[in-house]
Amino acid sequence: MGTLLSSEQAADRLGVSLWTVARLARSGRLPSVQIGRRRLFAEKDLEEFVSKLKSDATNCRKGS
Repeated sequence: MGTLLSSEQAADRLGVSLWTVARLARSGRLPSVQIGRRRLFAEKDLEEFVSKLKSDATNCRKGS
């Protein structure tokens, strides 16, 4: 199993607010696990999320 990050750590890594991380998790766009009241994020999932955003941006520019 990879490293699990708290919501605060995930927000810091992504450079976004804690609220943005919470919205992404609730919407299912950013995978997470909830243990009690804590929501945790796998480091691998953050990397995949950013890679997908980059890929989508590249494909969008190519389509223009």
